[in-house]
Formats: sequence, C-alpha cells, structure tokens
Amino acid sequence: MDQTGGPTYSGTSTGAAAYETPAQGSRLRYQGVGIRFAATLIDSLVIGFIAWIFIALAIGSAFSTIAPIQPATSGDINATIAQFNSTVTQVSGALSAGIAVAVFLALIVWFLYYTLLEGHYGQTLGKWFVKIKVVKENGAKISYSDAAIRTILRIIDGIFDYLVGAILIWTSDKKQRLGDRLAHTVVVQLCDVE
Repeated sequence: MDQTGGPTYSGTSTGAAAYETPAQGSRLRYQGVGIRFAATLIDSLVIGFIAWIFIALAIGSAFSTIAPIQPATSGDINATIAQFNSTVTQVSGALSAGIAVAVFLALIVWFLYYTLLEGHYGQTLGKWFVKIKVVKENGAKISYSDAAIRTILRIIDGIFDYLVGAILIWTSDKKQRLGDRLAHTVVVQLCDVE
C-alpha cells in the first residue's frame, strides 16, 4: 500500500518491453469497460481464428471417414435409394461427430488462451495491444490459478454479451468483474518505461 492507502505494484521492470506495469510505489490505474471491451474484441478474433483451424481439421477428419458413393450396378431404383440413404446417414453422423469435436477443441483453445497468457504474462494479445495488464490487487503478478479462476468465471461475466461483467465493473471501486473479485485481481493501465 502507498501513503494514500491505495495498492501499489510490487513487481520489477525488466526493461525488455516498451510498456510495463506501473512502477513500484505508484497508484494502480484501474481500467473500465471500454478498454477491456476493445481487448476482448481483439482476443475474440484471435481465438476465433485459432479455433477455426481446429474446427476445419476436426470436421475434415470426420468427413474423411465417409465411404465414397458407388454407382448402382443395376437399374434398380431401390438399390440407388438405399445407397443414397446410407450416404446421408454417414454424412450426418460425420458432421455431428466433427461438430462435437470442434466445439470441444474450441473450448480448450479458449480456456488455454486466457489462462496461459494471463498466467504467464498478465496479458492476452488483446490486452497487450491496448496496453493493459492483469495484476493482483496489491500489484503483484498473478498466478496460473488466478488466471484460471478469471477464465472460468468469464462464463458468468459474459452473460448477455458481457453485460453482467460490465455491471459488476461499473459498480466496483476497483473496476472488477466477478472473475477479478474472486481471483483478487485488477486490470490496470501500462505506463511508458522511461
């Protein structure tokens, strides 16, 4: 805590990055809905692109299991219809399996993206781009478990297009959504390193 009773950053600057968390002894500048929305939008595009690759691979892999259509050897319409029905059933099953695997992979990508990047760096690509960072309430670096808590609670914060999270941020002195409150984290502005 600084002399005014506000939290301070207890980390050290590596000097390697163009922007770091506020220097030791300075007050943390909590970030509100607008800048966090911009970061989330960027993150959604990144996650969507990564997930799209996995989805395409999963659905393509599922369709590769479908047997090729063989032309009916005779003019028997019943044989042609039976083969068509069999093919439709295979396509339907493959598509269902591909979509199920794709959704599962997209959820894993989403969870790992936020948890690993915030747990290691304190920021996702979106947060890095808009120059904000997640830290503990006392300014210390967050852990992977803090990041996991924040990520899991995005499900609740994200209800009604993040309206729940926005209301919680608007009503918090430290501008914390539910995930921040339970993980004891805050989102702060990065400052130029001099």
